[in-house]
Amino acid sequence: MKIFGKKQSSFIKILSISIGLTIGIVLIAKVQWMEDYDSYIEDGDNVYSIFSHNHIKDQEYEYDATPGGYAPTIQKYHPEIVAATRIGRYSNPFIELNYNERLKIDGFACFTDTSFFKVFNRKIIAGNPTKCLNQQGMVMISEEMAKKIGGNVIGKNIKYNGNHKSLTIAGIYEGFPENSTLHDTHILISMPSMGLFNWDGSMNMVGNDAYRSFLRVSDNIDVKRLEKNINKTLHRVLPMKQLKDLGYKDIGCKLVKAKEAYRTDSQNRAVKNIYLTVAIILIVASVMNYILIVVSSLVGMVKKIAVLKCCGANKGYFYMMSMRSSCLHIILSIIISIITIFAGQELIKQVLGASFSVLFSNNALKVIICICTTIILICGMVPGFIYSHISTQYAFKQFKENKKTWKLSLLAFQILMTSTLFCLVLVISRQYNHLVNKDLGYDYNNVVYIEGINMLSKENKAISEEIKKLSFVEEAGCTTFILNQASCGNHAYLPDNDEMLFSYNELLYMESSALKAYKIDVIRGELFSQTEDSIGTEVMIDEQFESKLKNITGWDNVIGKELSIRSDYNSTIVGVYRNMYLNSLLEPDTRPSLVTNGWTWSTGIIARLNNMNKSNFEVLHSIMNNMYPNRDFTITPIAEIIRKDYNKIENDRTLIVIGCLSTLFITIIGLIGYIRDEVQRRSRELAIRKVLGSKLKDIQLLFIRNISKIAIPSLIAGICIGTYLSNLLLISFPERISLTWDIYAITILLILSIIFGIILLLTYKVANSNPTEYLKTE
Repeated sequence: MKIFGKKQSSFIKILSISIGLTIGIVLIAKVQWMEDYDSYIEDGDNVYSIFSHNHIKDQEYEYDATPGGYAPTIQKYHPEIVAATRIGRYSNPFIELNYNERLKIDGFACFTDTSFFKVFNRKIIAGNPTKCLNQQGMVMISEEMAKKIGGNVIGKNIKYNGNHKSLTIAGIYEGFPENSTLHDTHILISMPSMGLFNWDGSMNMVGNDAYRSFLRVSDNIDVKRLEKNINKTLHRVLPMKQLKDLGYKDIGCKLVKAKEAYRTDSQNRAVKNIYLTVAIILIVASVMNYILIVVSSLVGMVKKIAVLKCCGANKGYFYMMSMRSSCLHIILSIIISIITIFAGQELIKQVLGASFSVLFSNNALKVIICICTTIILICGMVPGFIYSHISTQYAFKQFKENKKTWKLSLLAFQILMTSTLFCLVLVISRQYNHLVNKDLGYDYNNVVYIEGINMLSKENKAISEEIKKLSFVEEAGCTTFILNQASCGNHAYLPDNDEMLFSYNELLYMESSALKAYKIDVIRGELFSQTEDSIGTEVMIDEQFESKLKNITGWDNVIGKELSIRSDYNSTIVGVYRNMYLNSLLEPDTRPSLVTNGWTWSTGIIARLNNMNKSNFEVLHSIMNNMYPNRDFTITPIAEIIRKDYNKIENDRTLIVIGCLSTLFITIIGLIGYIRDEVQRRSRELAIRKVLGSKLKDIQLLFIRNISKIAIPSLIAGICIGTYLSNLLLISFPERISLTWDIYAITILLILSIIFGIILLLTYKVANSNPTEYLKTE
């Protein structure tokens, strides 16, 4: 027997399997990549991340950062802790070498201490970590960074983040894998060097929660008991009486396994489940389509099977015959999938955020091999079972009836999976559009952020004043933060009163012209004045801050009232602005916010342009380069920065769209095969109907009604599954859409339109043909 049979049928089998495998394999590899996250940690069951768990006023906060003093203090009181380390991130895209060459880096620098490599076991290529990380001005760099710098890097000096103090490279370590928390950490700065950059709060026990803290514990430790004892220790060493006077009801921490922190995050877990579901749907759909085509081809083979049985062929023969065919088809499909994956590896890296070599790790390859083996067995055993159970006596009569049930069942399953993915595509697309188009309380369109390396605040001020003169610049002003990026926290007090009112989001310094550039609505009061005396002494608050302040103090009007937000002076409230969404909508900062007047501590300039074209950007660059020729400047649209926050969601949407289209394509192949078979099988019946007066629409409606009986229930079931998966995905978004009826209506109408369109197209020829062509053999 020929393995392929009809060439067209074999081609469709291979095509449908290769489509499902290509995307399914990539998604399975990504799921395994997520499962292996932080698995590089040696004895990972003994390494824990410290999460702060604080109860302030009526709110509880849990987050993965702590004050700098937590890790060393906790180790001091608990001998079962083998090592403790903390990491304080310090980011900037450039370092400056000692010969004034600037090198852009994609990653972060971290302040850390001598115990870092006792917690995270990485290979030391050069240098002594204990000696290096204990001296001020010393750094260790990753092997990747050393290759970028080139040559013998030990002893070379670098300047980092615009600081004029030189740091010396004293060691090289093996970098962290891509699927790890520290994958983008390329420079480790010794903790004693922190004073060279800013205020040294590395041993602070209250506030300044800007450190990631980690512990390595002894084997067989009761972690719950250790966590309880650590919290008791914190209550002893912290000034609990003063903290309670400030509004703290409780302060403590929680221990989370470092290798599980990523996997247990609700959003990561939801995305992983979605990836896995899409992969399973694609692979199952392609396998179902393969079996559907095999079942459709049995009518032509049934005589041959009957003859073989009469000649003594046993069940094993038919299983072997089927296995040979499926092995060849699946192996060819796998080869096509591998070629496609290699050809699209750059796209895969862009969408999945992981390089090709890391994505297909040993663990991922083992899973993929198991899946491919299972597919070969299913595609071989199921047809073999059908072949071996065809009765010779009733082969011609009964199988014609049974095969229709088989095909309808498989087709129904494919429609179910297609509608599931289509529903998911609509939901995640709408969620993405909701995030990028959300009214944040300020207008960021046509607004750019101008940042220069090594820029001082007074230099930012000089640039902002100069570019204001340009005809295409509507407003420009200095700022410390851009509104969609994380800012710092602070506590509000009344003058001459030590009782904390509440915590708030401090946007630090911003000029009134920067507020105008954002078009921030002033609800009450006015913008900052322009006098030098007002710098640092005038503040503006949002509506939420005003409401809390009124509830606590009983003030009718907050304008003109004073707050104590700095230790050395009070500030006057001059205006109230509209509530804004600060930070990313994926992790919005819901605290009240406050901004102080001034250009001091500015990190860049906010400017609103009347036209965001290339020539205007070139003019801005020209002015800044003329003013400060030895600096590097970047001009970034705020809209671009905001959209970058949602790149991961856009990539998830792209993956699900690809999966949905692939499943739809496989379903269409199955539907076309089914309709063609039915038209062929019922050709004489259709001819008789035409002789008796049936018109084109009558014959087409006959097929539409038959398909609708399985399509509509399958669509409804698919939408139910899609709704469940959508809820799993949406629950991880603080700001999310509601699932409305139109999502389901669009899913049903579009898929039914495709199905009915194919039916109308395929039945048009037979419905318009001459009935005698189908009846002349009778």
